[in-house]
Amino acid sequence: EKNIGLEVIPEFGARLNSLKISSGSVSGIEVIDGFSSEEDIFNDTYYKSALLFPFPNRLKDGTFIENGVTYSFPLNERVRHNAIHGFIADLPFEVEYINTTVEHAEVRLVLNQATPLKYYPFTFRFSVTYKINSQSDFEVSINIQNTSATHMPFGLGWHPYFTFPEWSGVQLKVSEVDQVELNERALPSGNVKSYSALSTFKEVDEIQLDDCFVLKCNDRNIAHLQNGLACLTIWRDVDTIPYLQLYTPGRNCIAIEPMTCNVDALNNKMGIISLEPGGSYTTSFGTSVC
Repeated sequence: EKNIGLEVIPEFGARLNSLKISSGSVSGIEVIDGFSSEEDIFNDTYYKSALLFPFPNRLKDGTFIENGVTYSFPLNERVRHNAIHGFIADLPFEVEYINTTVEHAEVRLVLNQATPLKYYPFTFRFSVTYKINSQSDFEVSINIQNTSATHMPFGLGWHPYFTFPEWSGVQLKVSEVDQVELNERALPSGNVKSYSALSTFKEVDEIQLDDCFVLKCNDRNIAHLQNGLACLTIWRDVDTIPYLQLYTPGRNCIAIEPMTCNVDALNNKMGIISLEPGGSYTTSFGTSVC
């Protein structure tokens, strides 16, 4: 019997805490670096598997202007005077739907933000659905509905840390990308440069990254992570996910983050979505076994 499944923490941002896959004759392979205890959750500084909204990555000085009004998010990256990763990462979600069969498992969780905030004066319904099947195909599907009376600007990202039980020799390859040049505050300088260091497999322990990339091609598959035990493909919806963040935290994992927008997107508008009142937006991404 295959040991395939997922674990989610509804009350902590609907975070994915475990993803077990099967590869060949081996099952129960854990590929998500999750939390090991409640204390681990309370001390989270890495945004493990966080849903990043209304912006992923960094927002310069925590501020943006919409319709001539300046809004200021709390500065949660004080050393660089930035806000980072939006505000829903630790909010409680409600479980709306669960369905399990022999062939697949699915859970949908919802956040209803009915109160405008001083720094983000929009209301919305945020739904995330996690699915896995018996072939270890995993999908994250997100739907956002604007319940405000005005257009709602936002960007979106997901912050999973992928791992393998045996980390030594793990290799990474990504699809064709350009690198967003960042300044000392990890904000875009305005330049984009070609990048080919990961066009072929390279050992993750030999690279050091906290960088944003523009996905240049129309390939669904954007990254491949492998060791001698398994090979994992990370995919995205081509029409809605044009950016990728890679981050090596210095432990046995790597963050491979699909994003709808660039760094500081509420200011530079690169990839930002402006959703009309009553409008709905959907995107998806996930993994499969190579």
